[in-house]
Amino acid sequence: MLNRNNKITADVSGFSARDTLKETMELYNLTQTDLAKRINVTQAYISDILNRKKFMSSEVALKIEIATGIPANFLLKMDNQYQLDLLYKQKEQELNAIKRYDWAAV
Repeated sequence: MLNRNNKITADVSGFSARDTLKETMELYNLTQTDLAKRINVTQAYISDILNRKKFMSSEVALKIEIATGIPANFLLKMDNQYQLDLLYKQKEQELNAIKRYDWAAV
């Protein structure tokens, strides 16, 4: 995702906090069970995040930050952008039909 100059080289719009969490878990050989125990959530909850059945809550993002060092605000922003991208794709026609006010910025 980042090149040597820390410049984003790929479209990250399809990425969510799940992807960052999954990459981190793979890099450090963390199991769902280990992470779940460390941050005091169920393994099923971690599984749901990793399988994109749920988005992480603010509380869980904060716990993950404390356990892994991945900033909670980064995780939450990624999930928020991912959700907005999904919504736009699902409702594109409806959203494009909304008439913008003349004074509204594009």
